[in-house]
Amino acid sequence: MKRKQITMLIILSLLFILLAACGDNDSAEGKTKTVGETEQETLNATTDSGELSGHTVMIDPGHGGRDPGSIGINDIYEKDLVTNTTKPIEKALREAGANVIMTRKEDVKIPLKERRSMSNEAMPDAFISIHYNSFEDSSVGGFHTYYYSQEKEYRLAQSIHQSLGNAISLKDRGILEDSYAVLRNNEVPAILLELGFMSNPEELAVIQSDEYSQTVAEAIVRGLKNYFETNENVSS
Repeated sequence: MKRKQITMLIILSLLFILLAACGDNDSAEGKTKTVGETEQETLNATTDSGELSGHTVMIDPGHGGRDPGSIGINDIYEKDLVTNTTKPIEKALREAGANVIMTRKEDVKIPLKERRSMSNEAMPDAFISIHYNSFEDSSVGGFHTYYYSQEKEYRLAQSIHQSLGNAISLKDRGILEDSYAVLRNNEVPAILLELGFMSNPEELAVIQSDEYSQTVAEAIVRGLKNYFETNENVSS
């Protein structure tokens, strides 16, 4: 009987050890991060430490829905070209740590006053409206930057425009003052970019490329970084 009792005790002890080991493994598995959690932690770390960390930027993709904007060669709609450009802009800004707000992410028409109201409600650190141009003379090309207020927006326009000029090969058509609806009565620093002419065949081939959109996105990030750093130095 004693041998049987000893054997039984050994078996029970082994079972207890096995159960304890399984419990430890379950706990370890329970602590394992999912891919989604890991990606979110990486995004949070980038947002906290990126060069645009702490800043909110509103990107306004021009036109949309029933409003195609300008129509270029081969019936290319401005709204579609704008969408292709604003996606990498949004991505680049997020990767640089900025909090990004889009006035539209779908192909819908949003009234200009509503876009401006969205800006005045969110109060981002910068508002950038993205557009492309068209003209009856197909030889005309280049990019413009527009602002409304000399006091409030010019420094932003200057910083972004200079960064674009250093990065893209299009003709620099300057920084211009104008009273576009999304700029007028916008309570935050706001600019409007015309990033090329869809009516110019050579220029259209450039601005339709993914490489151009990515170059523009990176230039905007650099321009914003310089703008925010300059503003902080002026404030201090």
